[in-house]
Amino acid sequence: MTSRSRFVATLIFVMGAAIAAPALAQPAAAGKAGGPDNPYVPPACSGIFSDVACPGGFAVNWIEQFYGDGITAGCGTNPLRYCPDATVTRAQMAVFVEKAMRGTAPWSPGDLGNQNTGIGAGSLPFSAYGPANTAFGASALAADGLGDSNTAVGASALKLNTTGSGNTAVGDQALYPNTNGQDNTAVGLASLGSNTLGSDNTAVGVVAMEFNTTAGRNTAVGSGALQSQSYDPGYNWVSNNTAVGSYALTSNQPDGGNGNLNGTNNTAVGVEALEFNTTGYYDTAVGVDAYCDATDQVRLGNFYVGSIGGKVGWSALSDARAKENIHDLDLGLGLVMQLRPVSFRYKGGNGRTDMGFVAQDVEALLGDGYNVLGIGGDTDRTLSLRYTDLIAPLVKAVQEQQATIEAQRAQIEALKAQHESEMEAVLARVAKLEATAQRERDRPAAVE
Repeated sequence: MTSRSRFVATLIFVMGAAIAAPALAQPAAAGKAGGPDNPYVPPACSGIFSDVACPGGFAVNWIEQFYGDGITAGCGTNPLRYCPDATVTRAQMAVFVEKAMRGTAPWSPGDLGNQNTGIGAGSLPFSAYGPANTAFGASALAADGLGDSNTAVGASALKLNTTGSGNTAVGDQALYPNTNGQDNTAVGLASLGSNTLGSDNTAVGVVAMEFNTTAGRNTAVGSGALQSQSYDPGYNWVSNNTAVGSYALTSNQPDGGNGNLNGTNNTAVGVEALEFNTTGYYDTAVGVDAYCDATDQVRLGNFYVGSIGGKVGWSALSDARAKENIHDLDLGLGLVMQLRPVSFRYKGGNGRTDMGFVAQDVEALLGDGYNVLGIGGDTDRTLSLRYTDLIAPLVKAVQEQQATIEAQRAQIEALKAQHESEMEAVLARVAKLEATAQRERDRPAAVE
C-alpha cells in the first residue's frame, strides 16, 4: 500500500463524518479507475443486492463491482443486502478506502497488520492495521480491518468484524455480525450470532445469546441461554445478566423501561431457570425450573423442593443503622388471636403434612402494607408469607399476656393479703370468744 493511500485512509478515519453507504462508491472508485484518459467503467449491474434497485446508475454499478472485488461484503445474507441507507463509521470508511487502493491481496510481514493468521477461503483477507488476529474457517474474520487480538474458529465466525478487538469466536457463525464489540467470547453455533456493539459478553452453547446486539456484560452458558435478549437502543450498554444452564433466561427481553432496569441484573443458575422471565430485574433463581414471580426476588429450587436447610439458621440484616421510622409494634395478642393456624398438604408435594397459615387469611387481617405478605407479579397474583415476620407480633402477644398475668398476680397477692388479715382478725375474735367461754366454764357453780 502506498504512503498516499495510507494517508487518505487515516485522514478519513480521523476526520471523516459518518456518510451513507452509496456515497462510498464514488471516492473509492478512484482506486479502481485507470485515470482521466482511460477511466475504468464497471459492468452493468445485475441486481445481486435485494435492497438496491437495478439499473440504478453509476453508484449501483460500482457497488456490485466492489462486491465482486471483495471490497464490500454487504450487510446481510439470505437475501443478500447492501443497506444503502445505513451510515458508515470512520473505521469502515478507512477499511473501504484501503481495499480500494491496495486491492484484496494479503499484507506482507512488514505491514502494520502483522502476526495475523488466516486459514480458510476468504478468512482474514483485509487485516490492514489490527495485529495478532487468528482466523480458521471459511470467511472467518472476513471483513476485519482495524480489530486486533481476535480469534475466529469456524465458518463465518466474526465474519463482519471491522474494529472489534479482543474477541474469541468458536463455532459456525459465532459473533458473525460483530463490528465494534470488544472482549466477547462466543463458543457454539450462532452464539452471540447477532452481536454488533455489545462488549464483555461470554456465550457458551448453541445459540447462546443468539439475538443479543448491543448489550454488554452478560454471561450465558448452555444451549439457548439468554437466547432472546435483543433490545438495541443504538449504542453499547450493559444489562448484567448471568444465565448458566440450558435455556436459562432464554425469554429475557430488556425494553428500556423502568429507567433501563427491565430485564437486567438477573442471575439464573439451572436448566430452564428463569426461563419465562421477560422484564423482571434483580432476580436470582437457582435450580432446575426455578422462577421468580416479581422483581427483586431470590428463589432456591422449584415447586417440588421439599426441604431447604443448612447447619445454621438464616440471618437477616437488623442493624439499627439500616432502619428508619422505628416504633413499638402495636400488633400483638389481638392479631394472634385472629390468626388461623392450619395443617395442609402442598399440591404436588411429598404427601407429608405441613403446618402454617393461609396467605389470603393474613392479607384479610393486615392488608398489603406489610412485607410479611409477598405479592407475586404473575397474572395469578400468587401470595407468599415471610413466617419470621410473625415472630414480632407473637413476642408482643406474649408480652401483653405477661402484663395481664402480672396484673392478675398482683391482684391475687393483694386479695391474699387482705384475706390473711381478715382471717387473723377472725381467728383473734374466735380466740377471744373461746377464752370467754372457757372462763364461764371454769366459774364455780352457785350454791343453792
